[in-house]
Amino acid sequence: MDYYLKLIDEAAMKKAFGTVETDTPYGLNVVHPLVQHMAVDIVGVIYAETGEMETYEEMTTPVMAPLEGWHVNLRGDALPQELEQFSVEPHNPRRVWA
Repeated sequence: MDYYLKLIDEAAMKKAFGTVETDTPYGLNVVHPLVQHMAVDIVGVIYAETGEMETYEEMTTPVMAPLEGWHVNLRGDALPQELEQFSVEPHNPRRVWA
């Protein structure tokens, strides 16, 4: 089952997931104990077109603005009860599992 979460920011996600970060000789090791048996896709900030356009060196592109929140997609059997408060059901998800 796929779940879409929206939290305030990255710090709120780390707190909710019980994230532990440790430095190792091979780099940073990040563990999310609460969702360790789920596939985790940390989307982060999502940007959307504002309807305005900007031109730079003869190239016109849409102006993008951040949407509210920090977004995470999860895939697994059941959403941990501690994360249910962050669950949302987007009409058109920006990023989905392949």
